[in-house]
Amino acid sequence: MSWTPTRLRFVADLNPPVRADLLSEPDREVSFLPMEAVGEDGSLNLERTRSVDGVRTGYSYFEDGDVAVAKVTPCFENGKGAIMRALTGGAGFGSSELTVLRPRQGVDARFLRYFLASAKFMTDATGAMTGAGGLRRVPDWFIRDYPAQWPDSTMQTRIANFLDDKTARIDALIAEKERLRKAVQEHEQAVASDLLARGVQRHRLLPTGKEFVPEAPENWKVVPLKRALVRLNQGWSPQCESRPAESGEWGVLKVGCVNGTRFNAAENKALPASLEPDLSCLLFKGDVLVSRANTRELVGKAALVDDEYPNLLLCDKLYRLTLRPEWVLPEFVVAVLRSDSSRRQIELGASGASSSMQNISQDVIRELVVALPPVSEQREIVAQLGDMRNANAALLQHVDEHVARLREYRSSLISAAVTGQLDLGAYKAASVPDLASELVES
Repeated sequence: MSWTPTRLRFVADLNPPVRADLLSEPDREVSFLPMEAVGEDGSLNLERTRSVDGVRTGYSYFEDGDVAVAKVTPCFENGKGAIMRALTGGAGFGSSELTVLRPRQGVDARFLRYFLASAKFMTDATGAMTGAGGLRRVPDWFIRDYPAQWPDSTMQTRIANFLDDKTARIDALIAEKERLRKAVQEHEQAVASDLLARGVQRHRLLPTGKEFVPEAPENWKVVPLKRALVRLNQGWSPQCESRPAESGEWGVLKVGCVNGTRFNAAENKALPASLEPDLSCLLFKGDVLVSRANTRELVGKAALVDDEYPNLLLCDKLYRLTLRPEWVLPEFVVAVLRSDSSRRQIELGASGASSSMQNISQDVIRELVVALPPVSEQREIVAQLGDMRNANAALLQHVDEHVARLREYRSSLISAAVTGQLDLGAYKAASVPDLASELVES
């Protein structure tokens, strides 16, 4: 079997024109795929349709059998792309940030898709991106002129069949690990909710008459959070540099510093030397930070500032909660803000419900109804939650390491296959799943 040097423009047509019959039927329904409908695993969400007249300009066009890949960062680096299948009427339109390749005669669309997902192509394409910041794109000329060693149709099909089988097995192992991750997180949330509702001592619950906290132990206070606050303030919004602050420089926090389960001081931008820092926005150990403006999933997320950061300043997308120590522990407030009850209240109080970005006012935080046990019991609850989360974090780190190794192996396998480095005739079918299993079990 021979491999022929070529360029991608000779194996696929880029961004083909719309079929003439569709242009003559402007009311015809076709599939519509915004970027979120194209998966990183090659899946498609085909729930949406649009009329041809509504999408004929400003969108990418494709038909069944075409290969579409994201060209904009970070979607390209994340591997968004798919073979178009089962489109309404055999055709569709989608995000203008998709590059469409139509395989020519004798080209297996599956092989082409694997080639575009190979490590070398991805690395070379990322290096050729043009533009700035979050709008860097892989240019069409790069794809058209990209050099490749291309096998004949028989070998393409053999490689595609091989990779379909092997990647499906690896993907099944990854999915199993992802299910384990979800189960651990759901169990953690259930245990946390129970501790925050009944405490360590498993108190008997009494009705409270409060909508979001309908029951609580009789010795707990069910009050608006403002009763436990000394103050609540918001940061500032100077024009910062795009890089993080270096040692000795002032940094202004980004909203992402609270997105995880712990405070992330690295999520900051350097304050230009020409600007005087607003010292009223200085960060202190023990501050509770809450995301004021963020995506629907992340707005209202909270984290505890667990150390001294003398050169970090609060930004305007964060609230800082200063608490009354005789009422509540900062760690306990962070746990409460992650609870289902608080999340429901935040979702109801957030503005911009029709948008992907939402905001919460200070009053939403002040009026949160919370159940507060005595400080001594808060300390016990926090300790138990910490022990559980530390144990789970170790388990999830192990899961993440396995998934990363499987994905790395998957990528290496694809790259080796589409560049002719594997002798498929001598390659034992059992070798891939056995190795993948070994990666999981090690």
